[in-house]
Amino acid sequence: MQSAWYRRGPSGEARVSEAYGPCGIITGVRGGGDPTLAPALLNDASLFLQAQERGWMVLTRNFRNFDYLDQLLPAGRVLFYRQA
Repeated sequence: MQSAWYRRGPSGEARVSEAYGPCGIITGVRGGGDPTLAPALLNDASLFLQAQERGWMVLTRNFRNFDYLDQLLPAGRVLFYRQA
């Protein structure tokens, strides 16, 4: 099944370069123009979209960003944890 976010190359692998457009949009919406947040948000969005494409679950403590991404794209799977 192909996602709207990625297209698969001839080898069947998702082309990561095509994920940067949606990641940039998500970063711009969530970051509100704050340049200090942009790199971390871009990394989180990229990780989330790649995991979604491959059917993987993201394990993270970053509740703020990944909860927002999970609300935007509920098909993704995120597992949150916290230190005891």
